[in-house]
Amino acid sequence: MKKIIKSTVALFTLSAMMFLLLAGCRNDVNDDTPGNVFIPEYVPIENDIGIIDNLFITNDIVYFSSTRIINEKTYESETKLFSMDINDPNPVELLDYSPDINLSDIDPPVDEDSINNNIIIMALYVCEEGYLWVVETGYFWHEIESNSFDSSDNTTPQETEPLGSVINLRKIDNTGAELLTVRLNHLHKDDEFFYITSLIIDEMGNIYLTAPSSEGTDIYVLYNNGSLNFKLNSVQTDGRLFKMHDDSISLFTKRDNGFSLSQIDYYETTWGAVINFPYSVFNIYAGNDDFDLLYVDNMNLYGLEISTGERAKLLSLGESNIALEGLKFASLLPDERIMIIVQTWDMSNPEIIFFTSTPYSDLPERTVLTLAGFGLWGMRGPIEEFNRMNPSYRIHATDYTDFSTDDDWFAGNIRLTTEIISGRVPDIIYFSGLPFELYARKGLLVDLYPFIDSDPELSRDSFIENILRKTEIDGNLYMLFSSFSVNTVTGNPDVLGENPGWTMDEFVTVLNANPQADIPIGKYQTKENILRIAISYNSDEYIDWSTGTVNFDTDAFIEVLKFANSYPADFDLSSESILPVQAIISGRMIMDIHPISSFRDAQIIRSNFGGDIVFKGFPTGDRSGISINPHGGLAITTTSNKKEGAWEFLRTLHSKDVQLNSFDVFPTNRVLFNEVAEAAMVADENDTFGLGPKPMTRQELDQVLSLIDSATSVGASWDVRLLDIVLEGASDFFNGRGSVQDAARIIQNRASIFMAEQN
Repeated sequence: MKKIIKSTVALFTLSAMMFLLLAGCRNDVNDDTPGNVFIPEYVPIENDIGIIDNLFITNDIVYFSSTRIINEKTYESETKLFSMDINDPNPVELLDYSPDINLSDIDPPVDEDSINNNIIIMALYVCEEGYLWVVETGYFWHEIESNSFDSSDNTTPQETEPLGSVINLRKIDNTGAELLTVRLNHLHKDDEFFYITSLIIDEMGNIYLTAPSSEGTDIYVLYNNGSLNFKLNSVQTDGRLFKMHDDSISLFTKRDNGFSLSQIDYYETTWGAVINFPYSVFNIYAGNDDFDLLYVDNMNLYGLEISTGERAKLLSLGESNIALEGLKFASLLPDERIMIIVQTWDMSNPEIIFFTSTPYSDLPERTVLTLAGFGLWGMRGPIEEFNRMNPSYRIHATDYTDFSTDDDWFAGNIRLTTEIISGRVPDIIYFSGLPFELYARKGLLVDLYPFIDSDPELSRDSFIENILRKTEIDGNLYMLFSSFSVNTVTGNPDVLGENPGWTMDEFVTVLNANPQADIPIGKYQTKENILRIAISYNSDEYIDWSTGTVNFDTDAFIEVLKFANSYPADFDLSSESILPVQAIISGRMIMDIHPISSFRDAQIIRSNFGGDIVFKGFPTGDRSGISINPHGGLAITTTSNKKEGAWEFLRTLHSKDVQLNSFDVFPTNRVLFNEVAEAAMVADENDTFGLGPKPMTRQELDQVLSLIDSATSVGASWDVRLLDIVLEGASDFFNGRGSVQDAARIIQNRASIFMAEQN
C-alpha cells in the first residue's frame, strides 16, 4: 500500500495544478493526466440509526455506539452497540447489551418499567481477544404525579423525580453480554462534575481513562480489576487517548497554538516524548503498517511516520466533498482502500465512503466544473450530491481556507482574490468576503436571468418577492443564494425610537441619553469587531464600486471610529460574565446587532427586550441601513465555457427539498418561505417545557416581513484587502498614537488608492 500511496504523493508534488482526486470523472481537455486517482463508493450504514460515535476498527470489523432520542417531549434517549463487517457493511446490533442503571442504589425501590434514562456510551475500546470495554455515563428518573392539579385540564400533570446517576466501566463480549462492571465513583469527589472522554487498554491489560478537570485533563491509569494505579495531569485541554504503532499510549490535547501528542511513560508514571501539530489539525486516527497515525489538516488526510517525520498526503477531503464537521472516522484498510465514515450535520444518514485507487484511463468521461471560494463548509453536501447524481458534469471545488495559516486566517482569501483578478477564474465563484459588486461591474459574472427564464422548472416566481430585485445590479442578476439573513440593529422602541432608520448623529444622541449603557451592543465585542461589522454590513455607506470611490473621511465614519474605540481591544474572559437578557434588563445593553436569520431569531430578540422591538438598521446618512446578507452566494463567470453545466448545479440549490435541509435560516424558495412563515405562528409541539420562543402574532410576523422588504442593499460586496486597510488605518487611533481625524484621513487616502487600482 505504501508504494501506491507514495506514488500518489509524488504526483501531488509534481502536478499541484492537476485534478488529482477527481473521484469518479475525467477531464477530456487535459492530456497531462495522473496515473491513479481515488474513486469513492458510497455505502449507507442505516437510516434512523441515530448519532454514531466511538468508532473502532479491528480485523475488518467496525464497532460503534449509537444514540437516538426516543421521546421528543422528555428527551429520553436510547443507546445501542453495533458491529459491522466492512466487507458487508450492515450494522449488527449487540443485542445482549443494555446500559446498567444501577437499580440497587435506589432507595426506596422503584418499578423498573417506570424508569427513564439518558445513559450514553462516552468511550469504547476493543481488545485483540474480541472483548469490548465501554464507559457509560448518565442519569435516570421517573415521572410522578404533580401535587398541583389544573381543573381546566383532563390530565394529571407529571413531574420528574431524579433517581440517580451512573458512571461505569464495563467489559462485555461480542454479543454485548456483561463480563465485568466497575463503578468509577471512587475516582472523584461527589461534588465534582466528572465524566470520562476516552478509554484505552494497553498490552498488559492496564486501563487508561481521561477526564476534563479545572487543571486541564486528568489521566487515570487503572489495573485490570479497576483499582487505581496512578494518575497524571496535563494542563492542556480536550484530551483524548491514542495508541501508537509501537503499542505505547499517548494523549492528544489542544494547546494554545495547536495540538500535542504526549507519550505516557507507564514505568516512570510520567510524560515521555511530545509531538506538536499545528492548529489546523482537525483530528488524528490510528495508522497501519505504513504509517504510525493518520491526521486531518486543512481538509486533507495525511499519513505520518513519526520516526522519520515523513508525511504523505493520502486524500483531499475538500476535493472529495467531505465536510470536516461530518467526518467521524478514517482508516487505511489492508486491501489498499481508504475508508471514511461520515454523518450529516443533522446526525442522520451515516455512511461509509470507500476510496479505491483506480487508473485514470478507466474512468467514465464527465466534464469538470471548477468552483472556488473561501469557506465552502456549507457547500460540501450540495456539491457531493450533485457529483453523485449528475451524469454529465462534476464539481471540482477548491476551498481557499486551505491556504490560510495560523498567523493569517485571510491569507487564502487574499490568494483567491489575487488569482481571480489576474485571470485565473473558475467556472463558479462562491461569494464570502469577496467584492461581488466589483466582479459584476468588471464583467466577470454572467446575468442569471436568462437561465431562470428558460429553466423548465424554475421561474422568477420561484423566489420570494423582492429578493432577486435586491440582488440586481443595473437590472441584471449576477448571484443566487439559497438562504439569507438580514443585517440590522434591534432594540426597544422606547429607547431607540419607534421608526426604523437613523443617522449617525441620532445614534450618538441615543448613546448620550443612556450613560448607564456601558456595553450598548453587548459585552463580547472588540474595537475591531465593531469596525468590521460597520464596514461589512453597511458597505454601501462607504464604498461605491460603480464609481470606484470611498467615503471614509466623513463625520459619520469618525463617529463609528469613536464608538468602536469605546470597546476593549481584546476579550477579557476573566471579567464579569453577563447574559444579554441580564444586560438589557439592567440597562447596560440597549441594542442587538446580530443578523436576523430566522423568525425564531426575531422572537428570541423580542423576548430579550421584553416584548416590543424596532428594527432600526445601521446608522446611515439616508436612514437606509438594513441589508440582506446572502448565505452561499454563487455566480457563474463569463470566462467559463461550461455555463450550462454551471447552471445545472446552481439550480439544484433552489428546490424546496434542498432548502428544507437548511438549519433555521430564511430560505429563498418562495413556497418554502411562506410555509416557514406560517409555521412561525404555531406553537412548537415538541417544546414541552415552554422554553422556546412563543408563536408569533400576525403583527409580529408582518414586522419581520417588512424588515426583509425594507432592505436596500446586499451586504456581500466587500473585500478583505479593503477591510484590512480600514483596520490598519484605525490601529494608531485605537492604540492612542493618533487622532480620530488622522485615522479617517489615512483610511480615505489608502482606500482611494486601492479602489483606483481595482478599477
